[in-house]
Amino acid sequence: MPSNQDIDTYVPLSFPFISFPCLSFHHGTAPEPNIQVDSARVYRNEGPCSQAMKKSGIPRSEIFFTSKVPPRAMGYEATKSSINSSFSQTGLDYIDL
Repeated sequence: MPSNQDIDTYVPLSFPFISFPCLSFHHGTAPEPNIQVDSARVYRNEGPCSQAMKKSGIPRSEIFFTSKVPPRAMGYEATKSSINSSFSQTGLDYIDL
């Protein structure tokens, strides 16, 4: 359920905790800026989420995009490869988390 409570992080950054699944973007129902989009390689939704973000018209700086490294990609080289694949799948310049 969405919340308007700010979340503090261990890095000098905080963001409003308003989280919606990628599907709400896909159907054009993204409610407001400062949205956290949750994706993962294992969900196979990185590409569709990033495409929906671009189509939404919401500035990228107002969307907190997350992804995850799958368990099979543990280790330095495998993690780097997984992250590079995420960038390739999304076409994004950066992934927030």
